[in-house]
Amino acid sequence: MLIAYVSDENFVALSDVAVELVGANVSLATRSRASGAVHADVPPGHYTVFLSCPGYGSKHGEIDVTPSRPAQLRLLRDTLLGYAWPKWARAGSE
Repeated sequence: MLIAYVSDENFVALSDVAVELVGANVSLATRSRASGAVHADVPPGHYTVFLSCPGYGSKHGEIDVTPSRPAQLRLLRDTLLGYAWPKWARAGSE
């Protein structure tokens, strides 16, 4: 069953992401496919999900698995995403 999609901050699919699902009576490890899809044979319900991929920050969170509505999971890159514009930041201001 398709339970989620994994992507980066720009919604580009991430493949081979390590995914761990932990529920009331279920603990399962799987990986995302080339399309970013995560498939697992688990009953619908509430799960804690752990994500890990080289070059991206690891993440964990809560998802509700339903057959008709896959979750969208996003990871952020380990690189710098932007700079503060000097005219917007003033020393001593909050």
